[in-house]
Amino acid sequence: MNLMQLGWRALMDDKPYVKGLIADLSNMSRLHIELFIAEARIERERLKRKALLLCVSFIALAIAVVFLLVAIIAAFWDTPYRFFALFCLPLLLLIIAGICYRAATLEVSEDPPFALSAAEIKKDANWLIGLL
Repeated sequence: MNLMQLGWRALMDDKPYVKGLIADLSNMSRLHIELFIAEARIERERLKRKALLLCVSFIALAIAVVFLLVAIIAAFWDTPYRFFALFCLPLLLLIIAGICYRAATLEVSEDPPFALSAAEIKKDANWLIGLL
C-alpha cells in the first residue's frame, strides 16, 4: 500500500462520520442522477407531444385557410372588391401569423425543465454547507 492509501484508511478508521458522509454523498449523487433521468424522459415526452400537436394543428390550419381564401375570393369575384379581397386577405393572414409567432415565442410553462433536479441539488448543497 502506498502512503495515500494508508492515510485514507487511517482517516476512515479514526472518523466513522466520514464513512457516513461518503455514503450520504453517494446516495445523493445516485438520487440526482435518477431524478435527472426521470425528468429528461418526461421532458422528451412532453416535447414530442407538443411537436405532434403543433404539426397537426398547422396542417389543419393551412387547409382551412386555403379553403377560406378560395371561398372569400369566389364570393367577391363578380364585385368591384375582388382586388381588395385578393390583396387584403394575404396581408391579414401575415398579421395573424406574426401575432401567433410572437405568442408562441413568449410561451410560459408552469415549471422550467429540470426544476426538480435543481431544487434537490440546492437543498443538498445547503445541507452540506450546514455540516461544514
